[in-house]
Amino acid sequence: LYQSSSSVLSRLTATVRKYNLKLFVAAQQPSLLSSSIKANSFCKVQFALGDGGDIMDMGSSMFLTQEQIYYSRLLEVGQAIVKFAGRWPEPFVMGISDG
Repeated sequence: LYQSSSSVLSRLTATVRKYNLKLFVAAQQPSLLSSSIKANSFCKVQFALGDGGDIMDMGSSMFLTQEQIYYSRLLEVGQAIVKFAGRWPEPFVMGISDG
């Protein structure tokens, strides 16, 4: 099952790239996403995660320092770390209000 869903995502991203479309991907377990999805994304947003593997995976894909990865473990509900490729080189913390 995992192999076939990975294959579907690979074909989807190739089609999206071919037609110069944009793709929005969200996952509760980012470590299960293909490396091509993470490598080819312009903007990454990490909300609070409960699994150390997912935290390390997102930290690595966002090129966070060890200190920034440690901080990401302390995110509260409604907080996220955001990283843009190129235009805004430093990650920043963003708050989301519920109302």
